[in-house]
Amino acid sequence: MKTSIFKYIFLFSILASLIFSIACEKTIDIDIEDSKPKIVLNAEINPDSTIKVHISRSRHILDIANLSTLNDAEVKLYEDETFIGNLIYDASISCYCINYKPKQGKNYKFVVSHQQFETINASAKILEKIKPISIDTSRSFGQYGEEILNASIRFKDPGNEKNYYMLKLRYKYKAEIWDPDLITIDTIYEGPDTTIIDITQGGYYYADVIDPMYFSSNDLNLEDGDYLRSLVISDELFDGKEYQLKINFDENSVYYYGSDSCTIYIDFHTISQDYYKYLRSEKKYQNSSGDPFSEPVMVFTNVENGLGILGSAHAHTDSIIITGRYGGHYDE
Repeated sequence: MKTSIFKYIFLFSILASLIFSIACEKTIDIDIEDSKPKIVLNAEINPDSTIKVHISRSRHILDIANLSTLNDAEVKLYEDETFIGNLIYDASISCYCINYKPKQGKNYKFVVSHQQFETINASAKILEKIKPISIDTSRSFGQYGEEILNASIRFKDPGNEKNYYMLKLRYKYKAEIWDPDLITIDTIYEGPDTTIIDITQGGYYYADVIDPMYFSSNDLNLEDGDYLRSLVISDELFDGKEYQLKINFDENSVYYYGSDSCTIYIDFHTISQDYYKYLRSEKKYQNSSGDPFSEPVMVFTNVENGLGILGSAHAHTDSIIITGRYGGHYDE
């Protein structure tokens, strides 16, 4: 009798679980706004380079089409409301270009029109660059015995105004590059009447290469200072004062192909407030991507009637030469 009772209790439990799970199922229809695609403008303008602007279209959340560049838009450039010219599309770099360099203190506006989209515009001003007072370097060792290079960039922030800065590093080194079309001719034998040579196609040669450089920082202005390709800070904590921005990187990461030294370029930019907001929000978006528990992040835009960013940057560049402790095989 006990066996029968337990059997019925077990069957009842399964039946109740099925009924409960079925009762809890509910289909929820989400009403996603069918927003119209917009023109997307992305550009960084600076006095050291001619102007290049990337123009594309936005995509609906349910749209599976590939993101594509708009190559038939009309892009007009204005300097302090004076028309400069139309930008021409360059298919080799998928950008609209004009042979014109922005000037310090000038305001630049881009107006982009296309027959299928609403006309957009965006503006940015080229700010005065700030030259660091000094750049000091030192060596230390990490927790695993690796050599660490420390750099301290000291500068004076202009007072009573909001300022924003961006730091990037690049390094130049001798790289061994394979060229399949390189012809090498070696003389194997040379006699009075006969010369034997060996002709080889394909070979290595050495050339200067400049690459972006990763670095780290424990600066209080940064939320995440590890493995950076650039950092941005505001002067909120040091308005009108001298400030030291400290960074570091693993020396072993800058020696390639046996080169015993490399040149590191330190690009210290003054950037526009809009560019700062965009870079901060884009960083938060990347950090939250793939995390189902993170709050949604809206990437900042200063493009009227569209999306994207027009940022301005004005850089002062210094360089330091780093000599490794281990010699290489390259000979000039």
